Amino acid sequence: MHKRARSWSSWLAVAILLLILGAGGASLAGSQKSQSDRHSLKNEVSGLKSQAGVGRLVAEQALAGNLTRTYVEAQAVQMRKGVEQTRDELTPEEFEPELSTQVMQAADLARRLDGALNTLKDAGADGRAAESARNNLSGLFAELSELEEGLKE
Repeated sequence: MHKRARSWSSWLAVAILLLILGAGGASLAGSQKSQSDRHSLKNEVSGLKSQAGVGRLVAEQALAGNLTRTYVEAQAVQMRKGVEQTRDELTPEEFEPELSTQVMQAADLARRLDGALNTLKDAGADGRAAESARNNLSGLFAELSELEEGLKE
């Protein structure tokens, strides 16, 4: 039994060492990442478009009085977190140089979407805010759809 325990601990030590080496190799490979391509940018824009669409639906339901103020606020905060994360990744340095115009356009739309979602946060308590958010989000959805179509290969 003692030999089995020693054998088991030897295999466990080797497995841990391999995991450590693998993690080190993965982090080294990750630090040498290449610039993102058109497909990656299209995916980012598609995510923003989805957030605008969901926000528009929440604003419509808030305007109709079908959602509580707390629900609208919580949804707006959650959507803003996703938009902020995407916006922070939309820098020309992260993408191929020929995409810089589209990256800057997407970043601008993300900033505007963040503002519209901030307005949506107040939509549960204010009908004018809900209407303004709905209109802004509808326009952003259309602009993001157009940008997404332009990025299709």
